[in-house]
Amino acid sequence: MYPNPTHDQIMVDFSDNGSKNLRVNLVSITGEIVFTETLNSFSGKYKQLIDMQNLSSGIYFINIHTDRDTITRKVVKN
Repeated sequence: MYPNPTHDQIMVDFSDNGSKNLRVNLVSITGEIVFTETLNSFSGKYKQLIDMQNLSSGIYFINIHTDRDTITRKVVKN
């Protein structure tokens, strides 16, 4: 995820081998989901630019859910 911290947008960019269901959420510190994307049978490279321009400054979390696990990364919006 970059840039982090950010002012207006964040790029989520990763690769994964193996076909699986994928869900990417951007979640506020209060637990509100402000962005979500679901892909079925995902395999390969994922790249998504998420617009954060209209969100309040603060801490957010990117949650990447697959069939096997969940990865969480903190994002700071200035």
